Amino acid sequence: MFRQRMFLAATTLACGSAAGAAIATEPLSVMSFGGAYQEAQRKAVFSAYAEETGRPVSEQEYDGEIAKIKAMIDSGNTTIDVVDVDAPTLLQACDDEPLP
Repeated sequence: MFRQRMFLAATTLACGSAAGAAIATEPLSVMSFGGAYQEAQRKAVFSAYAEETGRPVSEQEYDGEIAKIKAMIDSGNTTIDVVDVDAPTLLQACDDEPLP
């Protein structure tokens, strides 16, 4: 499970690095679960991403509840670029808001 999350996070960050110079100076905002888990992400992924791209990573923590993310989307005020979610939360979000 941990390896899957790290792979997804690394893949997401790598894809984002090709977004262009216009956003390269703005921090990449990442929301994750905090604690030792997020510290491991910082050491393994976030720091390397920031060093390689020159784009800082801004971190936020959440408790895994989809409600906070949904509220940002519904209000039109999304402040997060990348959210680390576990599989059950992802499935719940897909069931709640299927893609068109």
